[in-house]
Order: sequence, then C-alpha cells, then structure tokens
Amino acid sequence: MEKASEMSQKEVTIVLNVYNAGKTIDSFLDSLAVQTFKDFLLLVIDDGSTDQTVEKIKRYKDKFDMVICRCPHQGLRRARKFGISKAKGNIILILDADLILDKNAVKEIVEPLKNKDVGGVGGFLKSKGDGSIAEAYGALREVFCSLRSKGKETDWIAGGFCGVKKDIIDLIGGYSSDDISEDLDISWRIKNEGYKLILNEKAIAYHRDPKSIKEVWKRERAIGVREYKLTTVHPKESLKIRRLLRFYPISIPFLVPFIAIIYWPLLIFLLLISYIGILVAVKGSFKCKNASWLVFHVMNFAYCTGFFSALFKSITYR
Repeated sequence: MEKASEMSQKEVTIVLNVYNAGKTIDSFLDSLAVQTFKDFLLLVIDDGSTDQTVEKIKRYKDKFDMVICRCPHQGLRRARKFGISKAKGNIILILDADLILDKNAVKEIVEPLKNKDVGGVGGFLKSKGDGSIAEAYGALREVFCSLRSKGKETDWIAGGFCGVKKDIIDLIGGYSSDDISEDLDISWRIKNEGYKLILNEKAIAYHRDPKSIKEVWKRERAIGVREYKLTTVHPKESLKIRRLLRFYPISIPFLVPFIAIIYWPLLIFLLLISYIGILVAVKGSFKCKNASWLVFHVMNFAYCTGFFSALFKSITYR
C-alpha cells in the first residue's frame, strides 16, 4: 500500500477506484477541484493500473486532502469493498473515474445524508454526448430514473455515483465482492433495514455512455449476467413485475411468427405502440427518439442473453 498522506478524520470520504483511467482521470479531478463542497478526503484505490493514472492523480495532491492506496489488480468490486473498509468518515461518496461532476454534485449528495432516516443518496447521470447512440442511451436512463422514483425517494441508487453511511454499510455486512449487481444489492439491503434511498436530481454528473450498438450490447449483456446472480440473493425483489418486463424478448421467437401468420396487422400495431411509447417518453430531438427505440430493444435483448447464459452456465456446472 502506498500512501500520499495520513488518513484524516473528515466526516466525508470520497472513495475513487481507478484502473488504467489515464484517459478520463484529469476531467474527473478537474471537476472535483471546483466543487462548492470541499471538506472531504479523497481516498484513491488504484487497482493495479499499468498506465499513467497514479502519476496524473499525484499532480492534484495540492488540491485535495488525498490518500492513494495501491494494490494488485483484483477487479472493481473487490477494490471498492477494500476502499470502503478503509474510509474513516461516516459519509462515504462512491464515484467513478469516468464522470464529470457538476460543481454542486458533492454537496447535493452529502446534504440529504444528514437526515437520520436516509441510508443512501444517488445522483442523476446525464450523457456526455459522443453521438446519437450515447445520447439515446442517456435519454432512456432519464426515463428509467423517473419511473422508479416516488418524488425523491427511489428503490435503488447507481453504484458509481452515490453516497452511503458507513455505519449502515457496516450494519448490513458491507459491500459484496462477488460479481453481482452491487448497486441493486446494496440498495435493497439498506432498504430492508428501514432506511430511505433518495435520488437527488440536483446532484448531476456527466457520463461517457456507449457510443455504438456493439457497446450497448456488451454492457447490457454483462448487466444481465450479474443480475442473474442477484436473483439468488434477492429472489423477492427480482420477481417484481417491472423487473420481469425486461424479459419480453424471450416471447419474440414464439409470438411474432404466430401473429405474423394468424393476424399480421396486430404485429404492425404492437410495433407502432412501442414506437409511439418511446417517442412520448423520451426527451430530445426526433433523431434521438428514433435511436432510443432501437437502443431500448437492443438493451433488453442483450440483457436477456446475459441473464439466461448465466442461468444455463449455473445449471451446467451443478
């Protein structure tokens, strides 16, 4: 372990996990340097980077109260679990190195955590741009956020842009190091202890979203794999209707031929309804809405592929 300074006793610790983040780390740290809330310790967990990530971070040592811990490469979840275990303050912010923070982002994550009933706070991710696919992906995420929130209260918070309380994390047994959807896992465990989760739309960060259909497929397939493992830990939450709706693609090989042969106008009608639904729900240009329709279906097909590949693999190796 390599330390840039001794650990301080600040109430707020920002845990930043990095692995070969040399291309994005400057933008992240520049946005962190101009935050309106400055009373935090930056705890950097370098997960065995082989590029210039750590050297770039050290250039900011005069801008933050900073500690750098270097360890052999072990993967995001294990590195994040390690970082949280090292945090001293009771408020922990978990941030990804590919974010660009709005100047009030840290303040807006920290503020709701002062309420004793709140166990976690999530921020609001917006797409940085980088083409129509990325714009569509970000637009869909905004729709999903609005659907799963009741006012500011939500059912889960994003793992790479959130704040939690260390005493509550200790109470529920800490973060999992398994290859599981940790944002859902930790959110549901916090809620099971009776604490609220808040989605604060004033806490804004810009995120580099997938720029191609191939990247969307790869990302959502990986999510499907992790969420299969999640069902073994949280079966009750996983069986809620709004989660099961993601599996509509498995009906396509059976439903579409039947409709096309028996009554093909119904197929056209269903496609039109899904298209109109996206047009109404998604904000942005007509081009963005059209791309969102395509991205939405690719996301769900990829998710199903990942989920069922993990299921079949688990059955095979039993």
